[in-house]
Amino acid sequence: MKTVFTAVFAIFLFTAAMVWTGYQTGDPDSQFYVFLTRQQSLRELSELMAPYWLGEQGIRPDAYVKDHLIGQVALGVSFAKLGIPPTASLYVACFICVLLSFLLIHRLLLRFVSAPEALLGTLLTLIFPISFLYRIRANHEQPLFLLCLAAIWAGLSLKTNHMRALVVSALTVCLFLIKGFVFVVVPYLFVIALFLSGQLGFKRWLGVSFLCGVSALASTGLVGLAYEELFRRITGEVFFSEYFRIQLVERSIQDTLGEAPYLFRRFYAWGYYFVQALWYGVPVTLPVLWIAWKAWTSRKSSRDSTAEANPPHGAESKLQRLRHATQHGLRSLWNAETLFPQWSSQKRGAVVFLTCGLAYVFALSLSDRVSGRYVFPAFYFLPLGLFLLCAPQFLRRLPTKARAFFSSTEQPSQARQVIVLALLVLTLLHVFTTNKTRLIPLPEELPFEPLPTESD
Repeated sequence: MKTVFTAVFAIFLFTAAMVWTGYQTGDPDSQFYVFLTRQQSLRELSELMAPYWLGEQGIRPDAYVKDHLIGQVALGVSFAKLGIPPTASLYVACFICVLLSFLLIHRLLLRFVSAPEALLGTLLTLIFPISFLYRIRANHEQPLFLLCLAAIWAGLSLKTNHMRALVVSALTVCLFLIKGFVFVVVPYLFVIALFLSGQLGFKRWLGVSFLCGVSALASTGLVGLAYEELFRRITGEVFFSEYFRIQLVERSIQDTLGEAPYLFRRFYAWGYYFVQALWYGVPVTLPVLWIAWKAWTSRKSSRDSTAEANPPHGAESKLQRLRHATQHGLRSLWNAETLFPQWSSQKRGAVVFLTCGLAYVFALSLSDRVSGRYVFPAFYFLPLGLFLLCAPQFLRRLPTKARAFFSSTEQPSQARQVIVLALLVLTLLHVFTTNKTRLIPLPEELPFEPLPTESD
């Protein structure tokens, strides 16, 4: 309960700061969604699904917005209807997503490491460069990250098939309404997390994955049909044929890296994302590289001394051992009651985050559109996986007073309060130390009647 009160207090202070300062980020996408939120908050809820492309001179020829679904704007409009000014409502909604994301990161880390290590890992994510860069946004990144984390949590934590299918379907539909065809990453990450959780044998995992995947796709398809029908009734026009033409054909397929070969474009995207992942997670990646270097040099010297005393086996015996291990491993995988039962929880957590991060990068890099925000969740998953590989070393190398602080927060509720307050302080510092950006003006003559104000 204390965590809830602390979170509500943080949301209230953030809202007050945003309203009082009039802060607006310089991110063009965030400005665009705030603009749509302000526009739609003046309209009836029955017209929420059909925002206009508005300029200072009125409606553009392509009047309705058809390259984005309405989920992101609906978040902002919902809070605006509760009384928060439309200029700040979407920022508040995204701040709540950020808050829930870091609390969920802490909950996931607690599955794999001790309470002090879980708190340390969560606080390190708060000071990632990417956390500073995306601290206050009104774009898709924060809801996308929260839903991806929830998909991983569902794969690791849920025990019954009907709950898995229900939760995965709900998360998939939410992401579909916010991010469109990227919704496939929810069942994708859920299936990976379920496979690596060690809860099921291989055959049961296949059955559960098929059930949840079909449920998620069917739910999303039904919501898509309803969305198309409602949009057509409001506007008299179709939506998804234009949406797929713009987002898939024009922006994801035809927007290529010049005339470069396909494989070059794929390797360029992978290299770009992995270099950015190293930088965006530098509070973790830099110490991990140093720890890995020390471990490698120590192991190399030990291996050299052992090799002098014990000559290696021949190449043939190595090949035989590899073939036997592969055959035995495949048979065990197919017949196992649980997968990877011999893994420690720390190693399992590292593999879960690293695999989900790599899988996410691989899936999104198939598009020729290359930008860091497209793989935003992976910039947290990959460093968190590296952290879990070396979590005890991180804690052991802290100063004595810092170790004592983390050891004093054994209770999860205490740790969650620390996380919420740390996020609040960093966010408020960002609000008060960053220059605000001018709002995009609404046209003087709107193509609809605004709701009456209190003065009217």
